[in-house]
Amino acid sequence: MPIQRRSSDLQGRRKDLGANISQMAIGLGISIATVREIEGGTAAVERVAQYSAWLARMEAWSDGKRQLVLHEVEKERRRFNP
Repeated sequence: MPIQRRSSDLQGRRKDLGANISQMAIGLGISIATVREIEGGTAAVERVAQYSAWLARMEAWSDGKRQLVLHEVEKERRRFNP
């Protein structure tokens, strides 16, 4: 079942998904510093849009799929599959 979004800011949305900052960085193929810039509002508009789009995709996934993907990303250091 897709997740109910409780937060409107990017960091809150990520946390609602149960994803940590490292998982997002690995999954998107960017640095943790870049994730912090995106969530902090100092990154380029294009980066923010890409990050937001991935959060929206992940919000649409079932809980099981989301947990599996996040586990695989962290364990195998693999990017998210478009």
